[in-house]
Amino acid sequence: MTNIFKTLKNIIAFNFKKLIVFEILMRLFGVFIIFPLIRIGLFTAIRLSGYPYINNEILLDFLSKPSTIMIFLTLLIILAIYFMIEYVFLSILFDYSYQKKDISFKNFAFLGSKKSFKLIKKYHVFILLPILSFVLLIEIGQITFFSTSIKLPDELIENFVPLFHFGIFFLIIFIILIIIFLEFIFIIHDFIFTENSIKAVFIEKNSLIKNNRKGVFYRFILMNVILNIVMFVIYFLAILILSFIVSKLKGEEVVLSIVITSAYSLYWMIGIFFSIIILPINVGLISSIYYNLNDITPQISLVEETKKTKYQRNRWLIRFTISTFIVFFSLNIVSISESIRSITDQTQIFKQEEIIAHRGASFYAPENTLAAIQTAIDQGVDGVEFDVWGTADDIPVLLHDLTLTRTTNINNNKRIWELTYDEIKDLDAGSWFSPEFADEKIPTFEEAILAIKGNGYAFIDMKTTSRVIEDEVYRIILENDMVNDVKIMSFSVTQLYRFKELNPDLTTILLVGSSDYDLYQHLEDEGVDDFAIEVNVINNNPRLVSTIHRYQKKAYAWVVDDQRAIYIGMDADVDGFITKRPIIAREIAYSKNTSDSFKNFLELLFER
Repeated sequence: MTNIFKTLKNIIAFNFKKLIVFEILMRLFGVFIIFPLIRIGLFTAIRLSGYPYINNEILLDFLSKPSTIMIFLTLLIILAIYFMIEYVFLSILFDYSYQKKDISFKNFAFLGSKKSFKLIKKYHVFILLPILSFVLLIEIGQITFFSTSIKLPDELIENFVPLFHFGIFFLIIFIILIIIFLEFIFIIHDFIFTENSIKAVFIEKNSLIKNNRKGVFYRFILMNVILNIVMFVIYFLAILILSFIVSKLKGEEVVLSIVITSAYSLYWMIGIFFSIIILPINVGLISSIYYNLNDITPQISLVEETKKTKYQRNRWLIRFTISTFIVFFSLNIVSISESIRSITDQTQIFKQEEIIAHRGASFYAPENTLAAIQTAIDQGVDGVEFDVWGTADDIPVLLHDLTLTRTTNINNNKRIWELTYDEIKDLDAGSWFSPEFADEKIPTFEEAILAIKGNGYAFIDMKTTSRVIEDEVYRIILENDMVNDVKIMSFSVTQLYRFKELNPDLTTILLVGSSDYDLYQHLEDEGVDDFAIEVNVINNNPRLVSTIHRYQKKAYAWVVDDQRAIYIGMDADVDGFITKRPIIAREIAYSKNTSDSFKNFLELLFER
C-alpha cells in the first residue's frame, strides 16, 4: 500500500501546475457549457410535461413522463461524456508524470482530445457506464452528508414512500455502484492505453482484478473517507468563521438566521472546490493501483507519442478553428448568461422564500425610516418594503398613514398632501418608537432608494395615486438605475398599468387584502406581474397560491409577524414573506428543509 500512495503522490506532483490549470478549465467548461445545457434541458422537460411549474406534489408524475425520462437520459449521457473526457485527460497526464516526462499543453490538449474521440466512437456505453458509476461513487460521501442535513418535504415523502424506503433504495444503489466499480474500473485504463477489443479488455480485466477486489476497494474507500472528513472539517470551520464575522459585523442576534441562509451555498462552494481535488486524486489512485497490478515500470510508456498526422500538418486549420470558437464563445458568454437568467424559475422543490422587511425592519426600528431600512439590510433581507405618499410640493416621502400624528411629534391632523416637505423634514419620526431613535426623520423616496441600492430589492407600496408623484417616483428609479431592482406595489390595477406604460420592465405587484376580492380576474393581466396577499386570505384559500403559480407568477404573504402566519405561508408554498421580523421569519422558513439534527447542532453552536 505504501508504494501505491507514494506513486500517487509522485504522479500528482510531477505535472501539478498543468493539473491545476486543466481542472480549472474543466470546471469553467462545466459552468459555461454543461450547466446551461442541463438547465435548458430541465425547463424543456417542464414545458413538454404540460405543467407550468413543478412542486413537491407533482414531482413524481413529472419524473415518470416519457419526455422527462428521455431528456434526463440525454443529460446523463452528456454528463458521462464530460467526466469521461476529464478521466482520459487525467490518465494521460498521470502516465506522463509516472514516466517523469513533461508534456506541453498543446500536445496534452491534442492527445487528450484525439483519445477521447476515439474512445467514445469505439466503446460507447462500455466506457461511459463505468465512468458514471465511478464519479457517483466518489461523490457518495458528499451526497450522504448533504442528505443528513436536509429534511424532505412532506409531499415528497408521501409521493415516494409507496415506491421504496429511502434508506433501502440508497443502499441498493450504493451496492450496484460498488459492483460496477470493482468489475469495470480497470477496463477504462485498458480502453485508454491499449484500445483492444471489448472482449480482449474484459479478459485482461478478469485476470487483473482476480483476488484483488478487496484490496482495491479498501484503498479506494480509505482515500475517500479521508478526503470527505477533510472536506467536512473545512465546511464546519467555514461556518464558524462565517458566524464569527457576522457576529462582529451585524450582531449575534442575526448569526443563526444568516448561517442557516448561507449553509447550503457555503457547502456547494466548498463542494465545487473539492471536486477539483477529489476526482484527480481518485483517478490518480486508480492509475497507481493499475501500474502496480500490471507491474509497469516508469520506463514503459502506455500513451502513444504524438506523431505528425494530417491534423498536425494542418495546424493552421486547427488554430483557426480554436480561435474562432474562443472568439464566438467570448462574445456569447453574456448572452448565454442572460438567456439562462431569463428562464423563469419553474421549480418549487426545496424552494427558499424571499424575506422582505415590512416598512423596514419595523419590529426593531421605527417604521418607514432610514434606521429601519438599514437594520433590515444588516439583517440580510432580500428586499425592503416601504410606503410612499406625496407632499403638497410633490416630494415623494415614506409614510404609511394619511396623517403624521401616530409616527411623528406633529400636533395637527393635516393630511400629508396638505403639508410641504419643508414643514415635515425636521419632524421627529423616531421617539414614538424609542428615545434612542429621536434623531430619525421622515425620509424622502430618493433617500430610501439610495439606502437600498445594491443591498436588495425595493418593494414600493404606492399609497398615493397622484400621477405627478408616480412620475417623480419613476424618474428617481430611472436616474438611480434601479428599474430591475424595484417592485411597484398597489391595490390599484389601474395604477400598476400606468407604471407599466412608463416602463414595461418594471415589476408590478397587486396587493390583495380581502377574501372578497376576485384576484383570479387578474391572473392573465399583463399589468400585474405578481401578487402580495394578506396571510389570512391565503389561510382561507390554501389553493390560491398554487393557482397563481400555474400562471408563472409569484405570491407573497403579508404581514407575516408570528410563527402561525409563517407556517400558513410555508404550507401554501408562497414565494416570500413581508414581515416586521425578518430574523425570525428567515430562521423558520429556511429551517423547513433543514434536518432537525442539523438545526439543533446550529442552535447549540450559537446558543439559541
